[in-house]
Amino acid sequence: MKNQIDSSANDGDKKIVQSYVEYRLMHNKILKKFLTALLMQ
Repeated sequence: MKNQIDSSANDGDKKIVQSYVEYRLMHNKILKKFLTALLMQ
């Protein structure tokens, strides 16, 4: 029973990490667009 709980917790952690990575990638893209827009002015 304990192993099932641990594995489900790991799945949850993976989802959190994945969504965090996706968020960071999106944030970096926005940041680059913003910086290039500033440089173009």
